[in-house]
Amino acid sequence: MKSLVLSGAFTEAKNLGFVILTNLGEKLPRELGDPSLAVDLSLMFETLQSTTDETILNLSTSPQAELDILLVGVYNTLSHIFIGHLHKYNPDITRRMLQITLENGISKLAKRLVARPQSHMFASSVALTTGFFVDWMKEPLQSVAESHTIGHRSGLQVGDIIYAQMNNQQYILYLYLAGQELGTCRDQAFKLSQFNLKQKQVWRSAHHEAYHRMVVSLVEGRDFVDRFPSWAELENHSKTTKKMTSLWHSAHTTT
Repeated sequence: MKSLVLSGAFTEAKNLGFVILTNLGEKLPRELGDPSLAVDLSLMFETLQSTTDETILNLSTSPQAELDILLVGVYNTLSHIFIGHLHKYNPDITRRMLQITLENGISKLAKRLVARPQSHMFASSVALTTGFFVDWMKEPLQSVAESHTIGHRSGLQVGDIIYAQMNNQQYILYLYLAGQELGTCRDQAFKLSQFNLKQKQVWRSAHHEAYHRMVVSLVEGRDFVDRFPSWAELENHSKTTKKMTSLWHSAHTTT
């Protein structure tokens, strides 16, 4: 699923995720607006309100831990697909992940949980999720950047390359938002663009290039031309993807 997402095949990734969930006996995510979902979201909110952090930390190991890990992993990957494309599914996905955690067993609490030795393999994905959805609303932006660089390092340590690099992309973005010097931001953005091309990460490249172009424009001016997508190309996602794919082929042909 992750490979399909990073190559831009969102529909295929979603369909594969739904097949996996169906085979595991899960109900497929409901769209926002479904009356039954509204009821279940309200119940989950009440449950969280009455459950302390210490209660969650002291939950015993699930008798079906491997299945729970697989399910939450599938839901987590789907959430990253839907955040920019089919966000109407995300409330139910989030609710189900919380339900699995509470029944079988959230930002700072999640980080305390993955500090346990047996949970290190999830540290990178937790850093990405908490930084992306929660930390930026509560923490100084420099702290958010540091959290993502820890997530990058944690992912590399356990071989979770995809989440490691997604953390790295967020780290580079938050360096800029936290006020890092523009020359440094440009250098970091260029290095990531080169890495994305080398790895043929077309989807991540298309998103990152908007940030790369912004930093370059602030340094060199809006009309500066280089081999990466222009503002005009970035306005059309298909043109951006085509340009990055062309660059990837060119890089691999010359090497």
